[in-house]
Amino acid sequence: MSSFPHPFLELEGGASPLSVRDVGRSGRLDLRFSVRRGRTVLSHQYHEVPFKVSRVHYSPASPLARVIVMHSTAGLFGGDRLEARIHVDAGAQAVVTSQSATKVHPSGISPACQSLRISVETGGELHYYVDPVIPFANSRLQQEIRIELGSGARFYYWDGLMAGRVRSGESWSFAEMRSQTAVLVNAELAYLDRFELRPADQSPTRRWAMGRYSYMASAFAYDPSIDEGRLDSIRSAIASPGPDFVYGLDLPFDRLMVGRFLADNGVRVRLARDRYQRAVLSHLSGQSLSRPGHGAEAVGST
Repeated sequence: MSSFPHPFLELEGGASPLSVRDVGRSGRLDLRFSVRRGRTVLSHQYHEVPFKVSRVHYSPASPLARVIVMHSTAGLFGGDRLEARIHVDAGAQAVVTSQSATKVHPSGISPACQSLRISVETGGELHYYVDPVIPFANSRLQQEIRIELGSGARFYYWDGLMAGRVRSGESWSFAEMRSQTAVLVNAELAYLDRFELRPADQSPTRRWAMGRYSYMASAFAYDPSIDEGRLDSIRSAIASPGPDFVYGLDLPFDRLMVGRFLADNGVRVRLARDRYQRAVLSHLSGQSLSRPGHGAEAVGST
């Protein structure tokens, strides 16, 4: 797989203005969570169209600052380029969710590109749970995700991919999707996931690929309490694989749990997500006050 086409922009310290024709197509987002007077606040925020960010919300039962990231356009189109950065300082605790699934429209020969960089310092905590990507027929998407964690950070993550507009008969009808996700702990590469899908060249429905499933989700948890014993407990809490969904969990790096879930419809993948969240929060230490709320987290079922 060839290298990805662009690095992350350095957003801090200012950003160059966009031309009118690029407004809504070349958007940047930069969020930083810090501690002020014992409370987590959004200490820095910069966003361009199509990004929008909700006001910070606090639950009486939790110290986490909660933010919803939204898009003000219909989705991604060929030639779009979106870049996002989220940084969590030591001591800060935050939840970031999405408003809805990311829709990728027909792209011609130019792909839509999106990149995300997450940094969580030692002593920081981030829950990042977002809705899936839905690639429409004849769409092209390239995405890159880079997660940088301090050795004492806490991090919990979920994202997903649908085969397309399944209910419209567009399963695996997109032209191309390329994705790379890297997780680094103290600047050491702990996990790397790369895949490239071109359904017209090689069907994802083959055995040892997606098979009959049309929904895929990836999950990460980096937590000081994770070990083989905790992993077995979480597996038991999620339940054995069956017709609802199948999954795998493993520890490719010290204290880093990686999971992949497959489901055959949106209801099942939401069930998998709920079971995963409950299992993680029940079996990892320090989470009694850190359960993310379920608002604005519905899985797309287009």
